[in-house]
Amino acid sequence: MTYPLVNIRQQLTLFFGRKDFEMSCRKWAERKNDTEAMFDIYDGRIWKGFMDDDCLFFTKEHADTHLGLIINMDWFQPFDSSLYSVGVIYAVICNLPRTERYKSHNILTLAVIPGPKEPKLHEINNYLYPIINQLVHLWSGYNIVTHENKSGRFIRGAIIGCSSDVPATRKLCEFISARVVCYRCLRLLAKPIWDFAKCQNLT
Repeated sequence: MTYPLVNIRQQLTLFFGRKDFEMSCRKWAERKNDTEAMFDIYDGRIWKGFMDDDCLFFTKEHADTHLGLIINMDWFQPFDSSLYSVGVIYAVICNLPRTERYKSHNILTLAVIPGPKEPKLHEINNYLYPIINQLVHLWSGYNIVTHENKSGRFIRGAIIGCSSDVPATRKLCEFISARVVCYRCLRLLAKPIWDFAKCQNLT
């Protein structure tokens, strides 16, 4: 089967080559929230406390060069009256405002998983391996020519979340099964939901 894999660096080069993209990525550093309410990912502890070698990763100085990514995976049926499922793995850039980050021209397409069926849990690593290699390079960082800086800027990125539905998230995050709802034990989905409360006392 042909496995369409999209180059992350090439996509980011196109993104940063657009006018106002860098400015949009800096807007999060200018916002203020004087309450304890969480209105966006910037108000959460992951964004505020994500570390890199004892230094904060997301800072005002690196507002548009240190990218926070949320990865997603889902399947869809491209044909009517046919049980043929095609998967897609993509990522959104959280530095962008919420009104911009989910627009199609701002989404990083990482790969398209061919059908006709969804891969099993033990097969998903075959599709994730080349993506992980690209993400490791992004974490290390590389120079990209941008609209504001023709000599290039050093861009880095990190996966800070997963936002798929429950079965896809369990496959993506290497959980045992889509039916295993508890991350601490092997209780299955068929059990009453209140039964999982017992797991909260496990160490």
